[in-house]
Amino acid sequence: MTIRLKNTDIRLCFSFFACFALMLLLSDGKTALVCFFSSMLHEGGHLFFMLIFSQKVSGITLSAFGVRIDREGEALLPYKKAALIALGGVFVNFFLCAVSAAVYFILKSREAAVVFFVNLFLALLNLIPADKLDMWNALYCLLMEKFDEERTENVLSAASGIAVALFCIFCVLYFVFIGFNISLLAVCLYLIYLRLGSA
Repeated sequence: MTIRLKNTDIRLCFSFFACFALMLLLSDGKTALVCFFSSMLHEGGHLFFMLIFSQKVSGITLSAFGVRIDREGEALLPYKKAALIALGGVFVNFFLCAVSAAVYFILKSREAAVVFFVNLFLALLNLIPADKLDMWNALYCLLMEKFDEERTENVLSAASGIAVALFCIFCVLYFVFIGFNISLLAVCLYLIYLRLGSA
């Protein structure tokens, strides 16, 4: 389904709705909504920095594997500005962590604790230098200032492979010594999917 909003096409894939429905089934409704809105605010962080740097958005695609934001035109941004756009979502998640932590300590609100942990999870996930996650994109921009594209991609490919392998090992150890965790399994499969997709 595609919605036209001014000059921007917003595409909602079936997999996006399927993933959201699965979240509702596997968790309580409040947690699923916190995950959904925190993810949307994360993407809003990317959009915020794009607008600051006068970048026009031509399309937004929502699917089970994340949100893709397409810029209008092919003009290249300075690498440092592109890196800030890449990390804009993480900044928002950490800001929400700080706000929710303050609310929790003042009001002892369980909902604030849920917001804190969901946003901490999203921030840490995107700080893994795995293929096409926020940290990967930011490092790509910063490395391109010093190296050519081939060397940059080789360095990031190695870093991504190591990061995904270490996370998978962590998941196996967690399952063996603590127990099964559906969220960790989902993240592990998602990182493997990203890694295989870039191979």
